[in-house]
Amino acid sequence: MKTIKHTLYTFTLLLLITSCSKDDGPAGPLTPEPENPVAQNTAPELADQSFTVAENITDTTVIGTITATDTEEDALTYSLTTNSNDLFVLTETGELSLATGKLLNYDVAQTHTLTVEVTDGTNTTTANISIAITNTVDVYVVGGHYIGGHISATLWKNGIPTPLSTKSSNANSIYVSEDGDVYVTGWENNGTNKVATLWKNGEASYLSSKRSAGNDVYVSKGKVYVAGYNYNKNTKEATLWTNGSPATLAGTPPGSTEAFSVCVYNDNVYVSGKDYAPTLWVNTLPRKLDNNTGRVNEIFVVSKNKIIAVGGRGTTEAGSVATFWRGNESWNTQTQQEIQLGTSYGEIKSISYSKGNFYMIGYEKNTIGGNIPMLWENDMATVFSNDVSIKLRAISVFNDDVYIVGKKGNSATLWKNKEAIPLGYLEGENQNSTAFDVFVKL
Repeated sequence: MKTIKHTLYTFTLLLLITSCSKDDGPAGPLTPEPENPVAQNTAPELADQSFTVAENITDTTVIGTITATDTEEDALTYSLTTNSNDLFVLTETGELSLATGKLLNYDVAQTHTLTVEVTDGTNTTTANISIAITNTVDVYVVGGHYIGGHISATLWKNGIPTPLSTKSSNANSIYVSEDGDVYVTGWENNGTNKVATLWKNGEASYLSSKRSAGNDVYVSKGKVYVAGYNYNKNTKEATLWTNGSPATLAGTPPGSTEAFSVCVYNDNVYVSGKDYAPTLWVNTLPRKLDNNTGRVNEIFVVSKNKIIAVGGRGTTEAGSVATFWRGNESWNTQTQQEIQLGTSYGEIKSISYSKGNFYMIGYEKNTIGGNIPMLWENDMATVFSNDVSIKLRAISVFNDDVYIVGKKGNSATLWKNKEAIPLGYLEGENQNSTAFDVFVKL
C-alpha cells in the first residue's frame, strides 16, 4: 500500500512540473499589438550657418535668415542664446539683424559668433552662427549741431551724429589714427571761457584755461599736434600744442596771429596760418609767404619737394584772392612758387591730393557780391554750385571719390562726388548745424 501511495505522489509531482514548463505552449491568450503605434517626435535639424556683411549696415538690414528643417513639419521658433555684446536680435521666424541703434566696427571685431536655438515645441536644437564683417570706407565728419539751445561739438560717423559735449562747444578738425583712435579738436565753454579742447575717443581734455581754440589736429609717431590760438590779454597768438604742451608761434613783429593747420613730414612740423600776411611756421620758425595781407588755411605734404599751402593773399585789385603756394622741405621763400588761382575776392579753404592731382575747395565773389562755392582740380576752376547758401569747409579724396563737407542753408552737409548727403541730427533737436572737417578711412 505504501508503495502505491508513493508512486501516485511521484507521478503527481512530475505532472505538475511538466505543466509549468514554457515548452508546453502558451499559458494563456497573448496581448495583441496596437494597430496604429504612436510615432516619436524628432528634434528639428539645424546646421551651423555663416553670413558676411559690410560693417556699415544699419539696424534695418536683415543680415540673413536662419533656416532649420523638421520631419513632422511642426512650427519652429528661433531664439538667441549667446549674443555678441548684445549687438544682434533674432525674430521668432529666424530673421537676424542688428539690435536697434547698434553698429558694427571692423576695427574692433572682424567676426562675431552667436548661438541660436530652434524648438518645435517639444524638442530643441542649437547651432553656431558665424558673421564675418567686411571693412568699408568710414566717413568721419565734425562740426557743430544746435542741441538744447546752444551749439555743441558733434561727430558724424557715416552720417550718424554723436554729440561730443553737452556744453556750448564746437568741433573744427578730426584725425583718425591707424589703430582707430579718433581725435577731434575745437573749443568748449568751461564756464568761464571758450577754451581749446581735444577729444580722444569722445573724452575731452582742455588744452588751455585762457580764451582759445584748436583749429586742426594731426597725429604722428605717438605725438598729437593741435594748431590754434591762445589769447594773451587781448591779443590772439598762434599756438601749437604737442601732447598738450603749448608753444606760442612767433609773429614778426608780434601781433594778432592764428594757426589754422598742422602736419608732420620727416619729423618736421609745419603749421600754417596768418601773421597779418600768409605765414608758415617750420619747426616753430616763421616764413611769411607774402608781404600783403592774407592767410594760409591749410598745408599738405606730398613729398619733400612738393609741399603745398593754400589760402588767400591780398591784392590791390580784388583784395584777398585764392592762392596756391608750393615749396620744399625747408621751405625757402626765395624759391617758393606762388600761383594765383582766383580772379576775384575769395580764398581756398582746403586741399587734398590723389594720383598726381590736387583738389581744392573755397569760394569767389560773384558780380553781385555773393560767395560762390568753387572747386579747383589743379589750376582748373569750376563753379561747385550757384547756391550762395552753400559754404564749403573741407575736402578729402579717397579711392577716386571726392568728399566735401560744409553747410547748405542751415544744415551740415556731406557731398560725395558732388551729390549732397544731409547729415543726421538728433531727434527733437534743431536741425541747424555746420560741418567743418572730414576724414575718410578704410
